[in-house]
Amino acid sequence: MRKTLSARVLTLLLLATVTIACGGGEAADTTPVSNWEHTTSTEGNVTTVNNTAGSKWGADARLVEELSIGQMEGADEYAFGMISGIWPTEDRVYVSDARLDVARAYDLAGNFLFTIGATGQGPGEYESAVGVIGLPDGRIAVHDGQKLIIYGHDGEYEEAWGNAENSGFRMMAPGMFAVSSNGDVFLRKVIMPVGGFRGMGSMKFEMRQALPGDLGEGIATPSFDYEQPTHQITMGDNVAMMPLPFAPQVQSVMLPDGGFAAGVPADYSFEIRRPDGTVTVVQKYWEPVPVNPGELEMQMSGMRIVINGSSPEIDWSGVDIPTTKPAYSGIAAARDGRIFVQPSSEITVNDECMDPNLTNDDLSGMDCTSGTSYGDVFDGDGSFLGRFDVPDGANFGWGSYIDGDAVWLSFEDDLGTVMVKRYRLVAPRDPSDS
Repeated sequence: MRKTLSARVLTLLLLATVTIACGGGEAADTTPVSNWEHTTSTEGNVTTVNNTAGSKWGADARLVEELSIGQMEGADEYAFGMISGIWPTEDRVYVSDARLDVARAYDLAGNFLFTIGATGQGPGEYESAVGVIGLPDGRIAVHDGQKLIIYGHDGEYEEAWGNAENSGFRMMAPGMFAVSSNGDVFLRKVIMPVGGFRGMGSMKFEMRQALPGDLGEGIATPSFDYEQPTHQITMGDNVAMMPLPFAPQVQSVMLPDGGFAAGVPADYSFEIRRPDGTVTVVQKYWEPVPVNPGELEMQMSGMRIVINGSSPEIDWSGVDIPTTKPAYSGIAAARDGRIFVQPSSEITVNDECMDPNLTNDDLSGMDCTSGTSYGDVFDGDGSFLGRFDVPDGANFGWGSYIDGDAVWLSFEDDLGTVMVKRYRLVAPRDPSDS
């Protein structure tokens, strides 16, 4: 079981939570019954669902591959670098790539149709392609890290939504946008903290509806009585605060109904906050996962890469780095209202990736980690449906799209070939699976 950890992903690990998923799944049992144990209590507008054991499915589900787009050699239209967005429609799938900075359209058999827009700074062009959306009216939106650029059904430029001009901090991370059930698009924006920016740990966010040439009122993402642990990094005359490796970071995703699923993974719990003000606190049994020494060294090396060698040695003395991982590393919202959570898992780092002198280019494409990762599925009421193995090479983080049993993920094989894959989520008692 192997998974390539690229240098770009190392960098993003320090900027935001990006799920690195690996592992293989056995065929699911089609005959189990629910062994779910739980308690539920309500006080005021808060309901707590404690999933104490088992699951509604009674056994693990699995992902069955149905489609693959991408190849190592051949036409450029089938080459990918780092998939940042996947959005299927009734007759197409749109894909954005944050490394190649391109957005493309394919039919549902995986055949290339056309490139959406182009790289640049002029009208209809984007400097980055950090996400792509198929709008309800058939148009296409490419997110460039600040605004949405709108194209017609055949890829012709029409207008810009959000900030009409590029300005300020350009972000590239999971959860950069959300689409409501009625098709409204919200962009995540930074709220500058009091006292100014002092590193990623000090950043707060809000979701703002993208409108033609403007942004609507902001909806603050959930906050908690929790201060992100950081470590001071000195770069010449500048000082920045970077997230402490393996310290819990607030995880948050906007849901299709306009609410949020969010939590601090110091333990396995998160909240479902709905627009009507009701809250469901979701808790789940879990066993803490120890930090592998190799993973810690890779995180430290990754931090040196992030700051581009301007401070080749970072003083870690006196820093209390956690010995166990957060309970989970990401939350994703399915279009059908279910919530997918990536629990932490044990990862082994291969010795050849431990050289502190390795650069971004050296690490790119190296086979650095091995292990098994999982996805946990919760219903919209907080009940635990069950777990599934994430296929070896699949990335259940940035760019994934889930609707019902259709799961679209980016994938990287042992040779470094990046692909888009569509899977079918098969629950254990699904009689159609043989």
